[in-house]
Amino acid sequence: MGSRKANWALGLAVAGAIGGWLLILPAICSAVAIVLGVAARREIRARPDLKGATKAKAAIFLGASFTLLWLLLGISLLTAMSSGHVGAYLGG
Repeated sequence: MGSRKANWALGLAVAGAIGGWLLILPAICSAVAIVLGVAARREIRARPDLKGATKAKAAIFLGASFTLLWLLLGISLLTAMSSGHVGAYLGG
């Protein structure tokens, strides 16, 4: 039997990866994927009959990667907006 937490974590990590293009709170999805991935790994360690360790690891990796990406993108956009150089980011 597979871990539901691992499945949810991986799904949210993927949503966080593509969510930005669809304007769906990507940073939140990615951050929740990290939390669920860690919880899934603990659950799987406690119950060896559960499967999904690789999904949990992938969710943690993707969640962390895309949380960092969206954070850096947001900071750079805010910096550009405050300095009046938004046109460079928006093609203007």
